[in-house]
Amino acid sequence: LIGNTASISPAALSAWIQAVGSVMNDANTSVDEFIAMLGAGNRAIQDSDKVALALRTSALRIRGCTVELQEMGEETDNVVESTSTMAAKIKALTNINGSGGVDILEADEETFRSIFDIYNDISKVYNEMSDKNAAALLELIAGKNRSNQVSAVLNNMSEANELLNSSLNASGTASEEYKIYLDSAQAATERFGVAVTETYSNIINGETVKGLTNIGTAVLDFANSFGILESTIKGFVEIGIGKAI
Repeated sequence: LIGNTASISPAALSAWIQAVGSVMNDANTSVDEFIAMLGAGNRAIQDSDKVALALRTSALRIRGCTVELQEMGEETDNVVESTSTMAAKIKALTNINGSGGVDILEADEETFRSIFDIYNDISKVYNEMSDKNAAALLELIAGKNRSNQVSAVLNNMSEANELLNSSLNASGTASEEYKIYLDSAQAATERFGVAVTETYSNIINGETVKGLTNIGTAVLDFANSFGILESTIKGFVEIGIGKAI
């Protein structure tokens, strides 16, 4: 359903769930929420790869994960590692008309809110923010290289909510559709390719050859101990199968 309405193929959804899923899970964001934001952002950007990477980067920056960002080759300029400082900065930038600003933490002030919920609240004041504050917010939560994609998601959060509701109210959620995809012929082919590669590697390192040799030896030993092999070959010859074999 999400793939059909958001112009993202099941294969692309699967790839990004696998690539970004762990980061979103750590950010308390469900598969359905991530795909809804991905679909909404993709309507404007028309490049699901860039949108997915931007969402991943944003989730890491909001949580101050500098090391992870560096490992992924993302910029780390102005990353705020202190949770309390990050929370205060976002709250101040989004405090429009005395609204109090957007919280990135739950009431316990220790647990991060879902990225979907944070984006949802920011989107309600985003268009009322001054250009200066909006730019500062984007640099804070997305970095310079991912600002355009994150801005597209924020501007389309109403659509993200529609996609999320459609997903949750459909016969199968996005999570279930992903499981269906994994059972599809395309996914089976991909798994088969991995299995073939693994098998080939085992053959090269001698494990499979050694295993087959051991099995063959054991079978022959068993057959010889009871005269099975000899009588079987004689039987083939007598009924004229030996030549064909």
